[in-house]
Amino acid sequence: MHTTLLIMLAACGGGSNSDLDWLIEPMDLGSYAKGTGYTFDSPQTTWFAGEHGLPELRWTAPPSNIPIYLWEDVLSGENVRDAGSCPYMTLDGETTTWSANCRSQEGYDWNGSVSLTETNEEHRSELWVFDLEVSSDREERIFDTVRLEGTLHYVTGDNAPLSRHAQVNMSIQAPGYWAGAFDDALDEAWTDLAMSGTWESQIKNKLEFWQIEAAIDLGTMGGFEVHTEQLWVEPDCAGEPRGEARLSGTNEARLVFEGVDTCNGCAQLWLDEERAPNTCQD
Repeated sequence: MHTTLLIMLAACGGGSNSDLDWLIEPMDLGSYAKGTGYTFDSPQTTWFAGEHGLPELRWTAPPSNIPIYLWEDVLSGENVRDAGSCPYMTLDGETTTWSANCRSQEGYDWNGSVSLTETNEEHRSELWVFDLEVSSDREERIFDTVRLEGTLHYVTGDNAPLSRHAQVNMSIQAPGYWAGAFDDALDEAWTDLAMSGTWESQIKNKLEFWQIEAAIDLGTMGGFEVHTEQLWVEPDCAGEPRGEARLSGTNEARLVFEGVDTCNGCAQLWLDEERAPNTCQD
């Protein structure tokens, strides 16, 4: 189900006290992300933050599935783990658990566990719980340390109105991995990342409608909160939704997207309610 970092929908978070009309009621997962400290001081820094909380700005969906990517595509590689033993797997009904307190043959130290509970009743659901650290001191290591802590809940709807619902409350540290894989800004943001919140997409009038309430901490850049009530993805305009989003850190940013009307990869921008130049994709 989770095969690529860039196209998977995921979403984060603790329980919600908002008035948003969720199809799947958010659980109380706590909050690793503080959502404070990020400064929206230019159209460029605003767009960069928006990429992490809003659909279509850089990826089809915000990249809050990073823990799944690190688990399935990095830690589960044959050059990091010993299949079947480090970590070892146990099954208990609908729950699969991987546990480890070992050193793999390739020189990676594993400590902790990961569990996945899968159900397929009204909707397909995955509940992931992470408490895992993997590190290495070998000279040709892929990363220094990967630390995953928290919970992710994904629900996929087969029929309207639910398209996808996701909650994440995760703390993710991966020093020594992202460098060289992406641009420097992503390396800085993702070395110590926290995401807490809820993303849900619903199908209304054959369009994908998003409601989002989340907090995101981007390493040393600081954190911010993101909130939407009316945000649509139109099939004739990839790369730009339609509607409004509000971001708040040390100051506030309001983005208004015009969707298919302009479809120019830009948003009208207000910083602390003063009109600023449009913010656009690079």
